[in-house]
Amino acid sequence: MQEPTKEVARTRITESHFRRVIHVDGAWGAVTPQYNIHMALYSEKWGLPRGTTIGPNESGELKDFPRDVPMEIEREVEVNVIMDQRAAIFLRDWLSEKIDDLQSQIADPTTVEDV
Repeated sequence: MQEPTKEVARTRITESHFRRVIHVDGAWGAVTPQYNIHMALYSEKWGLPRGTTIGPNESGELKDFPRDVPMEIEREVEVNVIMDQRAAIFLRDWLSEKIDDLQSQIADPTTVEDV
């Protein structure tokens, strides 16, 4: 007679063919009318010049000179995420664990744990 297995479930991690890495500087969001959480993750950058003028620099080489450079920060939404409460709690707990790991590694750089 075989012993019953103690393994209950397996998880297989798969990646989509769309491997996009984004940089996140912040998030904005709210509770939706369906009681989900909408979270928009954004990155921040300085505004790009509205144009350039091409001309010689001091050494006579042609160079682009930016003009109409806005002195404002742009927030570019990288991705919108909609999740239910269960997923939001899981994400919160996972982030808290990773923040704790990060803080302990900063305090003691010789400590490196698996991600």
